[in-house]
Amino acid sequence: MKTQCINFDLLTEYLGGKISIKNREKVEEHLSKCEECLDKFVMMKDFLNDPELTDLSEVSEIKSEFKWKKILKKIKNSIYEWTRELTPPAWTLQTLQAVPVTVTANKVRFRNRPGEKSPVDFVLIKKKMDDLITEIYVERSNESEFNIKIRACKGNVLAKNVTIKMKRENGGPFGRKLKENYALIEDLPFGTYHMTLRQNKLTKGEYNFQINEKGIIGE
Repeated sequence: MKTQCINFDLLTEYLGGKISIKNREKVEEHLSKCEECLDKFVMMKDFLNDPELTDLSEVSEIKSEFKWKKILKKIKNSIYEWTRELTPPAWTLQTLQAVPVTVTANKVRFRNRPGEKSPVDFVLIKKKMDDLITEIYVERSNESEFNIKIRACKGNVLAKNVTIKMKRENGGPFGRKLKENYALIEDLPFGTYHMTLRQNKLTKGEYNFQINEKGIIGE
């Protein structure tokens, strides 16, 4: 029988070295047996490797504690696990005309997917980019690929003249223009991506994220 998974608070206590010996042994024993929690731990540990976040050596203990809490909040707000318990937003269910997606060097695939596919593993991320609110809907399509829909609003109105540029690590850049309600990109492989949102040729914001079978971690 699988033991109960480690909660976020206990895992962050372990990462920060602020944990009792008893709980440390409990965490380490569980991590040795549970791949799901181990993957989550690795994601969080990688996130903390940013020297800008972890350089606490020259601040007082009180300031260090305050900064550590900010780091934990940043981690908690940057990890998104796949869910199918919620209903996808209505705008993501509207159908756009199919666009070509390069799958291999010599193959292009077109696909229309009208209507809702349920149940579905997805993540919805909202980011403020300058004066635009950007909604990033990521849907897992199979064990190693995902689809992404992106829209941008100014207030309650859809933004115009918006383009999305994405670049995969060790891959070339590609872009989409928001048409009607959103931009759609399908059949992307799991990996690390850099996304830039531009309006009228001006950069509004950027978003870096890693995606795998467990979910997304983003900055």
